[in-house]
Amino acid sequence: FKYPEMTTGFAVLAIAGRQNDQVQVLQQEIVQSPTNNRVDNMRYFADAAANLAVQVIAEREGIDPASLLTTEELTNQIFPVKLWLDRATPLRSDATALAQLEASSSAQHVVMQKGGSQILVNQQDPTQLATLTSTELQKVTAAISETTFLGVVRDETIQQQQPSQTSSTNMESAYFGVNLSSLDDTTSPPPPEGTCWVDTRTQAPLFSPEDNALALHATAYAQWQKRTQYCNLCGGPIQLVQGGTCAQCTSCQALSWPRQDPSMIALVTSRESHNQRVLLARSKRHPPRLHTALAGFVEAGETFEDAVAREVWEETGIVIDEGSVQYVGSQPWPFPQSCMIGFLATADAESQTFDLEADEIVSADWFSWEDVQTAAQVPGATMQAPVAQAALERDPTLPLLIPPKGVIARKLIDTWLDRMTAESKGQ
Repeated sequence: FKYPEMTTGFAVLAIAGRQNDQVQVLQQEIVQSPTNNRVDNMRYFADAAANLAVQVIAEREGIDPASLLTTEELTNQIFPVKLWLDRATPLRSDATALAQLEASSSAQHVVMQKGGSQILVNQQDPTQLATLTSTELQKVTAAISETTFLGVVRDETIQQQQPSQTSSTNMESAYFGVNLSSLDDTTSPPPPEGTCWVDTRTQAPLFSPEDNALALHATAYAQWQKRTQYCNLCGGPIQLVQGGTCAQCTSCQALSWPRQDPSMIALVTSRESHNQRVLLARSKRHPPRLHTALAGFVEAGETFEDAVAREVWEETGIVIDEGSVQYVGSQPWPFPQSCMIGFLATADAESQTFDLEADEIVSADWFSWEDVQTAAQVPGATMQAPVAQAALERDPTLPLLIPPKGVIARKLIDTWLDRMTAESKGQ
């Protein structure tokens, strides 16, 4: 509220803590603002609350508050995002520079087959990509259907350069995606010695973050190139330009680029039990007992929040709580061209019954924190049927399996598990 005669503002701040299930007020403070502007005061009071919280925690932990940064000092600090792979967009239109980069002895190739559905890895450690140099690539007997420029790894001395300053002379390594083709797409080209083919969809989550990003980056282009043969405006045949990242019609000259279709994935927790149970479901394509978060495409003219509510209701019959949808993170999922946007939401688990969409969902249930925590200890690519079966044979009492780390579904589950663990410790 704001009365006309009020020219300043104030707020009462209180910091409370919980220990041994006992809650007590630790400190209170009245903060006065020199303005009555609502927007300015929201920021002013939020900063004051953060500073008060830091002060209280520092005192209880025996830390000198003067040694800590204030919210104003933190705001003025810049924490740049570390982009280890520069996609080097300006180089895409420089055919000469790209040819020099690919001919370089330091060039590396992410090798795929069958439109990116399979990818080449180290045979002794299938969690590592097996990139090939240009010389090694020439020894592969299968034909190369497409080569795509993925980007470059920059030298540490030029990390702060602007993209427009990027050139082919100040790079450590260039990365290219290569899609191999054979006369019969049902057969696999023989992999080079020391390497083997794996399923990209189920194996990539086990890669390092850098290898995972490379694999999905290359796969996205391979999938798009496989489906893009003709112009969607005039129907004329297309040719790939700009290092394989763009398609140009040979008839009307129109340009087109890959796209990503937004898809939501949501983890729903039980409101009435303090979020200690979570809704997970199993689809027909999953191995036995493998349960995961609910997912689906965002339809035209639909918000992400509405898509979460609709998909959860359509697949399970559960109505989520209004306003409970919270964004967590995202992940490219080029199978064939999605970007998964992850959310948490809550729902009443006590008064609602399941009404499963038979064509999509085999089973669904509210699982306890203890059961999901147990499932989280199972290693390996659990979305692969042999891995899941081996896990169940080792421990037939497992109530469920969950996706491996490295996929957005597991990130949602781990986010919830971490919150429950912190609350159980009174943090």
